[in-house]
Amino acid sequence: MLSVRPLQASEWPTLAEALGQSFNAPPAAWDSFLDRVGQENMLVALEGDRIVGGCGIYRMGQHWQGRSVPLGGVAGVGVLPDARSRGVARVLMEESLRWMHGN
Repeated sequence: MLSVRPLQASEWPTLAEALGQSFNAPPAAWDSFLDRVGQENMLVALEGDRIVGGCGIYRMGQHWQGRSVPLGGVAGVGVLPDARSRGVARVLMEESLRWMHGN
């Protein structure tokens, strides 16, 4: 069963490995991404207890008609090769929208 939830600090190395495989970049290269996005803005996709992907959401905003409107930018969406073609990225996008709507 596929589920999505916020990243826990201890899971970062596992998610960094998944992102590294997705983007052909070493896991350590993702540390600056985590610093920019913030752990509190990272989501992980799990099949059972196994992390199979994740993404980050940049908190942004703009002024529209004299008021500040919050926005979010989804970035770094990655899914492990052996978990692809099963809707993981779609579920991550759906949950990202729910997360942004609730925050």
